[in-house]
Amino acid sequence: MEAIGISISENLISVMTEKEKVFTSAIDAADNSTKTIRENLESDKIKVFYDAKPVIKELIKNGFKVNGPIFDIKIAEKLISGGEDQEKEKAPTVKELISLREKLVKEITKNNLVEVCKLEFDCIFAVVQMELNGIKLDAKKWQKLYDRYLAEQKDINEELQKEFGIENLNLNSPQQMLKAFEGQNIYLKSTSHQELSEYRGSNKVVDKFLEYRRVTKAIQSFLAPIPQYLDPENGRLHPSYNQLGALSGRFSCEGPNIQQIPRDDEFRECFIPDKGNKLIIADYSQIELRVAAEIANDETMIEAYKNGIDLHLLTASIVTGKELKDVTKQERQAAKAMNFGLIYGMGARGFQIYAKSTYGVVLSLKEAVNFRNKFFDAYKGIAEWHQKTDKMINVFEYRTLSGRRVIFDTQPGISTRLNVPVQGTAADIIKKALGELAQRSAEKGFRILATVHDEILLESSEKTADESSQELKKAMEKAGAHYLKKVPVLADAKIADSWAEK
Repeated sequence: MEAIGISISENLISVMTEKEKVFTSAIDAADNSTKTIRENLESDKIKVFYDAKPVIKELIKNGFKVNGPIFDIKIAEKLISGGEDQEKEKAPTVKELISLREKLVKEITKNNLVEVCKLEFDCIFAVVQMELNGIKLDAKKWQKLYDRYLAEQKDINEELQKEFGIENLNLNSPQQMLKAFEGQNIYLKSTSHQELSEYRGSNKVVDKFLEYRRVTKAIQSFLAPIPQYLDPENGRLHPSYNQLGALSGRFSCEGPNIQQIPRDDEFRECFIPDKGNKLIIADYSQIELRVAAEIANDETMIEAYKNGIDLHLLTASIVTGKELKDVTKQERQAAKAMNFGLIYGMGARGFQIYAKSTYGVVLSLKEAVNFRNKFFDAYKGIAEWHQKTDKMINVFEYRTLSGRRVIFDTQPGISTRLNVPVQGTAADIIKKALGELAQRSAEKGFRILATVHDEILLESSEKTADESSQELKKAMEKAGAHYLKKVPVLADAKIADSWAEK
């Protein structure tokens, strides 16, 4: 298939064919001189870019239409390198793009990266849509939440000043807080969340200080900065996504980072659709556990998922010896900590701390050891996968189920070696779904708004919301089935008036 090079420089767009014929014009789709360029952009030729996302965004903003397939030199180089950015002193010219692609195609084929390259290239169109569409924020509701948090921060500050009895105590100073806690007979190595979590639930001062930290973080990280990013014309946030933001292949996000918006309803209810529209929100059910079950070929987990059994209930049932129907909420919560903590090689002490700090489950070290042993006795495939991975010495390259590779300079720890293929495959699956949705969005009348790890948000009119919901669920489950052959993948989609309704 013929490939053409495309670049933008100084408000000019240039297109070069394989016959080295170059067409250049101003970036203005209404200009008659752009006819040949428009025809090339809309053709079925392979469009070769260096860093395609900003170029395609600029073209769309100026009235151009870009059809696939595309080839992104920058992304290809990063995939070949195993995660390292291959920054150049200057971007290649349009005349260099075709020859660069030819060299990279050989490397891609040689290193078995065809599948993951196509996955990433198809996903670019979804990323472009997410950044251009953005997501609407109810600014008045957000401001009320901000004001409430400021008042709450002030009240907690005053309460703690009295509790500690230290004049002008700076609650944000680790050194001052260590001394203040000593005065309460609480001796800490640091004021880290992990250290403080040891006292959670048993010391009111620590609980109040942790609440101060939570409120302060919300103010500084989300409530104060996010309104600065609002588009004054449409009241929407337009974050920037890096689709290779993590070594595993996960997205990162900035300007603002909506992936770190707290899951609390009070935050998420501020994200809404335009009038007459609905949000369509879907996430995967326990996707990383399902991926781990597939990679480890754990028969117990696989059978549970095939039979529609909640894995957290099953784990709780196994470690307590109870029937599934008799498992309590607290026991299921402890099992949730086990499932998400132990699949990545967490030791008993680490599991004990993780269970308390993340899920509020208090376990003695003896209980943590007992639960951990029972977990691996039940899930023998996971245990064997851990043992096999632990014995891999001087292995620096790891792959996901799409063939994405991650290369380390030195051998990473066991938790990283277990995590990368699982988290990376989960990223592969969500990107596969996004690529599919991007191809169907115009035809089906929905807009892709955002992705947050295992979650995708769309917006559509009220009339087409049901159809859009079905399309989202179908695309996500189809993407899961593409990579997971033994474990069924489920996505739960919901039509909503705010992000909080999921």
